[in-house]
Amino acid sequence: MMYPEYYEGFHYITKDSEPVEREIAPTDERIKNQNLWQGIDWYFYHQGQRDGDLGINKRCQNPFYLLGYQKEQDKYTK
Repeated sequence: MMYPEYYEGFHYITKDSEPVEREIAPTDERIKNQNLWQGIDWYFYHQGQRDGDLGINKRCQNPFYLLGYQKEQDKYTK
């Protein structure tokens, strides 16, 4: 059975909408709320976790990197 919005493998959009772009919050707000983190923030956080877990010296001053690094170091110092 063919549906009205599909015809020969093509999908026709029935209503017009614009993509929603989220405004990026400042770094000090993002560091407090993980729901606001961007993809690059998670990248630096996980890189900091890996370096902190392996005992590698800090490689950058990114606040998300430092947060992940400190979290892993706390496991070994407590």
